[in-house]
This record gives sequence, C-alpha cells and structure tokens, in this order.
Amino acid sequence: MVDEKEDTVEMINAMFQEIERCIKNNGRYIIITLAQKHISKHLNNYFAKRDGWLIRLHEHIPEQKEGHSVPLPVFVFVLTRMRPIRVGLPALKIIEIFGHETEKGERVQTADDVIAFVKSKQEWSQMKGFIQKIKHSDEEVNFQLFSPEVDGVPRFNLHIVDSISNKNEMAFFIVSGGREFDWLYSTKEGRKSLSAACKSVQDGGFKRLVIVLLNMLHKYESMESVKNELSWLVKELKAASFKAKSVPFLTESAEIENRTILGRGTSKLSGNYVIEESTSRDRNNEEHIYRRLIFENTPTLIQSECRMMEKKVQLKVGSKTKKSKKSAKSKFEIVFDLNFVASEYYYGIILAVEVLLKNRNEKSGKIVPKVLIVGLGGGCVTSYLAHKYPHLELGSVEIDEEIVAVAKKFFNYKENDKVKATVADGIKIIEMSEEASINLLVLDVDQKDPSLPLRCPPECFITREALEKSKKVLSEDGIMAINLVCRDGNKRNEIIQMASSVFEFCFVLDCGEDINKILILSKSNIQSDLLSCGQKLRSKFDPESADSINFLLSKMKLG
Repeated sequence: MVDEKEDTVEMINAMFQEIERCIKNNGRYIIITLAQKHISKHLNNYFAKRDGWLIRLHEHIPEQKEGHSVPLPVFVFVLTRMRPIRVGLPALKIIEIFGHETEKGERVQTADDVIAFVKSKQEWSQMKGFIQKIKHSDEEVNFQLFSPEVDGVPRFNLHIVDSISNKNEMAFFIVSGGREFDWLYSTKEGRKSLSAACKSVQDGGFKRLVIVLLNMLHKYESMESVKNELSWLVKELKAASFKAKSVPFLTESAEIENRTILGRGTSKLSGNYVIEESTSRDRNNEEHIYRRLIFENTPTLIQSECRMMEKKVQLKVGSKTKKSKKSAKSKFEIVFDLNFVASEYYYGIILAVEVLLKNRNEKSGKIVPKVLIVGLGGGCVTSYLAHKYPHLELGSVEIDEEIVAVAKKFFNYKENDKVKATVADGIKIIEMSEEASINLLVLDVDQKDPSLPLRCPPECFITREALEKSKKVLSEDGIMAINLVCRDGNKRNEIIQMASSVFEFCFVLDCGEDINKILILSKSNIQSDLLSCGQKLRSKFDPESADSINFLLSKMKLG
C-alpha cells in the first residue's frame, strides 16, 4: 500500500474482500510489514471493524549487526478467520499483541491500541538510532516510560546527558521520590552539572548519564526493585561504541521516597490534587523544605510552591521569659519563609509593582495603589506582595473555591482589610470593574487542559476584545503584567503581536530556565523605569536573585 489515495484504498479493500471470500474458518492470513502510519491505520481499522477475525500482532526486532544502524521493527499480523459460536450470533472479536520475544500476548480492546503500540515501537527504534553516537552536552534526550497501573501518567521520566570528554562509558542515576523538583534534576543546566559532579564519584565521570525521575502517583517497592525494573534499558540505551557489559546504578539515597503528603483533595475544575512537603536543593546546593500544590493530571508541574524555614523561638516559663542566655531555653519551629521567590517570573511582577509605586509617588501622592491578580493558586504571589508592600490594596480572583481553601489551609494565605480573594470568573470581574479603577492588573492564571500548547493564561483572556477591556479598567499610569506560558513559538508570537496592537507599549521579559515570558503592557513608555527599578531591586536581593533580575532586563525587548 504505497499511499492513501482513493484508488489505492479501493484496490486494497477489494483484495481484502477477496481474501475474506476465499479463506475458510480457522484459516490464517499473514501480513509481514514495517507498518508505516497509513498502512497500520488502514489495516487495523479494516479488520477490527469486520466480524469474524481474530487479530494477533507479533513484533519482531532484527538483530543489530556491529557497525550497522539500528534495524526497524518488523510487524507480523496473523489474522485468523473465526466462525460464530452459534448461528445468528457474530463471531467473537479478539485483538492481541505479542511484544518482541514475549510468549504471552496482551489483549486490547480496539484497533487504536494496536496502532499506538506500533507507533511507540517505531519511535523507540528511532530514538535508539539517534543515541547510537555520543551527543553534544546541549543535545539532551528526554523520554517517558508508562505503565498500565496509572493510565496516562508516566512511571519514569528519563533524561540522557552525554559528555564525550568523560572517561567511563555509562551510568544510571535514580532520583528518590520527592527530589524530582531539585534544580539539579529538574533543569537542563542542573542535569549537566550533575553529570560533571559524577567525576568525583567515579574517576573521569561518564560519557552517558541516564537520569531517572520517579512519579509521585506511582508506587515503588524499593530502590533495588526500581533498578531491576530498569535493567533492560542498559542494553537499549548504550551508544554503539560502548563495550562494557555492566553499568552502575547510582543514587543519592537508598530511600525510595523523600516526601510527606500533607493533604489530598479534589477540585471540580482541576481534578485531584496533592499537598506535599519535601526537602530539595536549590542551584546553590543548599537544602530547604518546600511545600507544593500539585495536580494529579500534571504531576511533574508545580502549581504553587512555598519554602519553609526554621525559626528559633524562646520558651517561656510561667508568664516570664528567661532573659539569661545560659538559662534560657529555646526550640526551633518550622515557619513560612515570607521572603521566598518561588519562580523567576515573580521578578517581572515585582518589577511592575516597583515601577507603579515609583510613578505614583511622583504623581499621585498618598493614593493607595489597587492591584488585581487573576489566579490565586496557593496565594504565593499575593502573600509575597502583601509582605513586601503592605500598603497595597491586593485583590485576587480565583474561579475555584477549593483552591482558595487550600491556599488558606496549607500556604499561609491570609486575608485582611487590604488583602481579599474573590471566588469568580476573572474575565467577568475585569468586565465589571470601573473604568481606570485598577493600577496593576496581573494575569497569573492557567488553563485546565495540559495538552494545549498555551498553558497560561487561557485563550479567553488574551483575545483583542479581552485585552481592550483590560486596558480600559487600567488607570492612565496603570500596568498590566501577563505570565505567558506557551510551547508553540508561532502562537506565542501571535499573542505578543496582539498585545502590542492593543497597548501602546509591550515589553517582553524572558525568564532564564523557564518557558515563562512576562509581558509588561502600558499606555506610556516605562522602559527607563523598568531599568532603573531593576537596578534598585538587584541591590535588595541575594546574588542569585540579582542575576535573575539582570537576565530579565538584559533580554527585555519591545513587542
């Protein structure tokens, strides 16, 4: 079957019909094919829809000869004609898949399952061919392995990091559960750093390091059981030049789990969620306790995050506090770190606040600036601004009542006369707001379908009509800040162009390791204000944070 043209399909269908007419009950029709996409689709759908066919797919992987490329998998379809169990009843429909060198088949329900199996095996073969040679350290290869235990959620996330200058061939590094969000494991730069650090573990390091991240929704018996489960990958992921028969499995800890689940619940809009607390290291290799909100439908993404810290508290005896340093007793309590900036895009929002205050102090005297944040989440952005800028009027809009409760219970979100959260649709709140009534409007809201390339904000907030309404509710010196997360470059550029056509000025700030971009929209040119406020902010933060602010501003461009 060379193509999907109408004449070709008619010819193939005519051939299949003749086979059906000629073959007797329990007779077999065997097809050996590479199962290109159009062949696999037509073949599976045709026979799966016909009564009286038992479909068995056998995968065969030819042996790879030394010095040759990775062979493509071959698929053998064994189609057996079945007769009805009783006259007048259709024959049973059975579809089974037999993987390479497996004796027991897996029964599936539909032709789509067979098509997906074929596609996954072809993609695996292509990836094996791609990693036959050692790659440049910037060409990281990432893939996921799934298990039927938890549908649609990967059991393992794997990252292949190559470093051709290292001495030894290959090793696996298994990351304990709860550590997957460490900078060292969750970022490309961190994984390159881990590869370099392995030189101290094994003299000369490894030319290929396979980093394995576990998933919190899956269960793992022990670190040893995970090693055994992954052992088949040793042969599969070797480069063609590797000769060593054994490959070391490294890990930072023998413990398979390093997290505490503080709570679980269900949101009507976002599904099941988990509140976890675990110890992780930042890019400076310093350990901290982090508390996170994670939705089960996107378990590798942090929805909200705060950092905890130890605070020394002096104990009281009776009604008096012991003043003597020698006799006074004290203990450490775990409290929220109110100075923690969870993500680089926060700095873009902080910059917008600084510019707003600078201009309002010069022009508007003591009028209290009004900030509206669409999207509360754990309330971390709002709580940070409330701590650093207590004179701001901070209103937050969250469409999900359950998430507001989570923010208050687990993330230290506190309301007062200046900090309020409203459970409502953010679009409607913007539409209902009075003209020129808001000084800073922040869109920090995600959409609920993780398969879409635009993750934040939802499409409805960034149409021309929506942006024009947002502009209308801003004061003359007002600023709009949008946390833009979009994996489709063309779509991202369209959004930036749309914002530029509505607002007089659109400044695009690029976050370093994240895919986030911050759009700062204004009616007047505030570029010099952003730069001067950025200079002022850098002096208030630690060197790492100052570098992040500097990066934001150095990459700033006019949209």
